[in-house]
Amino acid sequence: MAFRFKCASCDSEIVTQYLKVGEQALCIECNKYNIIPNNATAIPSSLQSRTKELDKIRKKLKNHIGDTKKTKKSDFVNRTKSVKIIKKLKCESCGQEQKRESALFCYKCGTDLYPKEMANVMQCPKCNETFGLSFTFCDEDGSKLYLTVKQVDNRPKELQDKEAAIKRVNKTDTNRTSENQVESNDILPMNWYKFVLWIMIPLGWILLLGSLLLIGDIMGSTFVILNLFGMFFSVMVFYSLLNKTTNSWKYLLLLKFISIVNRGWAKSDTYDSAGVILGTLIVLAIFLIPNYKYFNRRKHLFVN
Repeated sequence: MAFRFKCASCDSEIVTQYLKVGEQALCIECNKYNIIPNNATAIPSSLQSRTKELDKIRKKLKNHIGDTKKTKKSDFVNRTKSVKIIKKLKCESCGQEQKRESALFCYKCGTDLYPKEMANVMQCPKCNETFGLSFTFCDEDGSKLYLTVKQVDNRPKELQDKEAAIKRVNKTDTNRTSENQVESNDILPMNWYKFVLWIMIPLGWILLLGSLLLIGDIMGSTFVILNLFGMFFSVMVFYSLLNKTTNSWKYLLLLKFISIVNRGWAKSDTYDSAGVILGTLIVLAIFLIPNYKYFNRRKHLFVN
């Protein structure tokens, strides 16, 4: 049956042949949908005049379409089987249907939607691969499997793959961060290192030589031996720092420790012992603590 009525928006005439009363029809003038009213005028349809002819043709073809019907029926069954029936994710604790299929916990009661379960599996002692209970030997290395209990992840494979991808991304970001941190450490200023290497240590040599030449005879053989040992040790420290060996900066701290303690010990006969000890400790703290922090932050540069 065909219907004719007027558009509620532009008052144009709408004619429809295939729709029923209460269904929506599109107005080609204003492109708006109108519900076919109950008082729409019924008009003869061109299809009605051809219905009888089609019935005759249908009867003639009825005997020839048996196989076609069977084929269509089997196709329909196959299509029905291939359709994935989507079930609403429901919380087993409160029975609430979840709004998102990717939810891991119930949004209403907070219950884990995929609780971990323990299951018996067969595990390889070499490659740690797990197998079903029907396996006896590992199909990769031939080792005999043993029975163990493992946690079973009941989440859908899509969620497991998503979590694995997130872990890979986080691991990559962590590696990049550590690499960037190493690169930033590589460009730390080394001005104090250069000052110690080319000014402070050579200046110490000059002072040692001067003291040996000026007061070596007066102070005695012990003073001379200690100064020669200090000069030899300082040469070794200079060579180590120049080549940036692993423990070179530690040798530098040891050299300064010995030098400061030696000076304090030399003055203990002239000044008050308590004052000398306190002064020595203060000088040690002033020099050793900042230098330890400085070189320890750059210790990755001393790797030879």
